[in-house]
Amino acid sequence: MPFTLTMPKLSPTMEAGTLVKWHKKEGDEVKGGDLLFEVATDKATVEHNALDEGFLRKILVQEGEEASVNQAVAIFTVSKEESIAGYEPEGIKAAAEEAPSEEAPPPSGESKAPPPKGKGMTPVSFPIEPPLEDYTFTFDTTQQERLAASPLAKKLAKEKGVDITTVKGSGPDGRVMSRDLHLAQPSSPATFGSRLQPQYKPGTYTSEPLTPMRKAIG
Repeated sequence: MPFTLTMPKLSPTMEAGTLVKWHKKEGDEVKGGDLLFEVATDKATVEHNALDEGFLRKILVQEGEEASVNQAVAIFTVSKEESIAGYEPEGIKAAAEEAPSEEAPPPSGESKAPPPKGKGMTPVSFPIEPPLEDYTFTFDTTQQERLAASPLAKKLAKEKGVDITTVKGSGPDGRVMSRDLHLAQPSSPATFGSRLQPQYKPGTYTSEPLTPMRKAIG
């Protein structure tokens, strides 16, 4: 099955990286631990090793090009004969693909009319937000560490209906690998108790004779 390799986050402050060099070419077989590529981050040039086995079928980010974190950089398949026709890479798209198209200019000789000015409108002032450096951010890395898994492992977990947070990883730093999913059992569906019908106690009443006024009304 095809799966996508995305740009990893190689430093706490990394938002994008420049792909310096590919150490594999399209069609090559890749095994876990093989050196795939080098990335220049905001801190240094870092090597990235393969986390899964497969075949490199298509390189989406060429050497010298920049890619954002979680942007698709390559397409892999489990076997060499698999087709990737029609496969849509996962991850975020490149900025050029997401940029909205500019509004077409008006035909020559026509000018765009300015917006009508309001009458009796009072300008409203809004408070200015402080710059981001004035805030203090805290990050809980516990959940991120528990969810550390290779792209193929996440794909297999989704297809098998397995809660990947319950799978013990055998990869580096406890990362869940595709081989770990072969022994995992599908998550059991949630069960709900039977709903009890509310019990009501019969009411009581006292019979009283009608007054003359009630008789006249009735």
